[in-house]
Amino acid sequence: MDSWDVGTGASDDAGGVFISWKAVTFLKAMGLRPRRTIRAIYWTAEEVGVEGAGAYERQHAKNEKQEFNVFFESDSGTFEPTGLDFSGNPAAQCIFAEVAKLMPGFDEFTFTEGSVGSDIGNWERRGFPGVSLRNKNENYFWYHHSEGDTMELEDPVALDRSTALWAATAYVIADLSIDIPKEPINYNYD
Repeated sequence: MDSWDVGTGASDDAGGVFISWKAVTFLKAMGLRPRRTIRAIYWTAEEVGVEGAGAYERQHAKNEKQEFNVFFESDSGTFEPTGLDFSGNPAAQCIFAEVAKLMPGFDEFTFTEGSVGSDIGNWERRGFPGVSLRNKNENYFWYHHSEGDTMELEDPVALDRSTALWAATAYVIADLSIDIPKEPINYNYD
């Protein structure tokens, strides 16, 4: 939702919005109900100080911090998906490695203790794990923030595969019998 005054923002970031929305509607249509709620949140103003994500955090974190388990962000295009980036402590990374094994056809998974997304970065710095889409986006910056960032860039098959990977990963993580281990969470949101 951070399109610029030129182009339509199809790859940055309508594709990420689409797969996040479609993943939850797909799981609902399939009648799949994981143990935890999957919430799709769409923030604006990432490019101007992460204002949307910051506003959401200020409005919701104090009351809902115990409910959050993992944050997902797709903000690097939705071209042919190749895997996922996972952030979290070593224990979380072990669980993510097992989740990755359940995703056949995707083989690029990275594990880091650093951030994998700008909008979810504040949450990651507070100790929450994060997930981000990896895809064949080597041409992403040819169109990024330009008049060329239009829907013609989006391949329906790649969007479907990205949605499938996003939905499957969200479902598996939301249905785990345990919480993903977090670092000690800094609950001071003032």
